[in-house]
Amino acid sequence: MFSLRVKVIAVPILVMFLVSVLSFIVLEKYLSSVLIEDTENELIHAASSVVETLHSFDSEPSITQLDELSDRIAKVWDFRVTIINTEGVVLGDSILPVDAVRTIENHGERAEVRSALATGLGVARRHSETANQEFLYIAVLDDHSVIEHSTSVIKPSTPASSNNYVVRVSIPTDKIHQKIRKLDIIFWLVGLVSLSGTAILSFIGSRVLVNRINAEHEVLEQRVIDRTKDISLLQSLSSLLNTCITLEEASDITRKIIPSLLPNTHGAIAIHKASRNRLEILMHWGASGLGTPAITPMSAGL
Repeated sequence: MFSLRVKVIAVPILVMFLVSVLSFIVLEKYLSSVLIEDTENELIHAASSVVETLHSFDSEPSITQLDELSDRIAKVWDFRVTIINTEGVVLGDSILPVDAVRTIENHGERAEVRSALATGLGVARRHSETANQEFLYIAVLDDHSVIEHSTSVIKPSTPASSNNYVVRVSIPTDKIHQKIRKLDIIFWLVGLVSLSGTAILSFIGSRVLVNRINAEHEVLEQRVIDRTKDISLLQSLSSLLNTCITLEEASDITRKIIPSLLPNTHGAIAIHKASRNRLEILMHWGASGLGTPAITPMSAGL
C-alpha cells in the first residue's frame, strides 16, 4: 500500500515537473526575444528623440553642446548615448567627459555605425572597449524620413553628408540579462508553488484512496473469512452426517451446526410421514420453535 501511495504522489508531480521545465524553456526563449525586441524599440525611440533635438539647433552645435545633450538624454532614458558625425568622429558620449570625447578613437568602423550610414539603421551586440563590457547598440542616421524597424531599414531622404550625425544609443546586455533572470525567478517561484500544491493535493488524494482501498480490503477479507467458515462448517456437517446411523443422531448434529451456518435465522427440518398427509418435525433452530411436533404439508406451503 505504501508503494501505491508513492506512485499516486510521485506521478503527478513528475508529470507537472516535466511540463513546467518544457514550458519554462519555451517561455524563457520567447520572453527573451520579446524583451530584446522591446529594448531595441526603446533604443530607437531614444535615438529618435536625440535626432529631433539635433534638428532644433539653429546652427551647428559644438562638441560641448552635443556632449551635454547626450548626457541629458541618457539621464531621461537611462541609456548610453553617443553622437557621431558621418566621418566617425565622436562628438558626444554620455559616459565620458568632454575632454575624453575629444581624444576618443574614431568610431567609423563600428559595425552599427557602418550599417547606419549605409541603410539608416544599425544594430549590433558586441564588447565595448570604452566601457569594457558588452552592449546592445542601435545607431540611427539623423537625416531620414521613416523608420522601418521590422525590416531593420531606414531609408535616408538624402545621401549622408558631413553635416549629418549618427546617433547611437546603447544599453549593457547585463541589464537585459538581469530582467530575464528576474522573469526566471518568477517562473521558478510559480513552478514551485504549483508543484507544492500538486504534492499536497496528491498526498491528500492518496490518503483518501488508500483509506478507501484499505476499507474495501477489510470487507473482502471478512467475506473470505465468512465464506471459508461456511465451507468448513459444510464440510464438517457432511462428514458428521456420513457417520450417523439414525435420524436422531443426524438431527442432533444438524441442530448444533445449522445455527452457526445460518446465523440470525430460524427454521426446521421435517420429514413426510408414511401417510403423506403430515410432516413430522425432526429439529428446529432459532429463537423460537414452531410450537408443534407435526404440521400438514398445506400449512408448510407444500
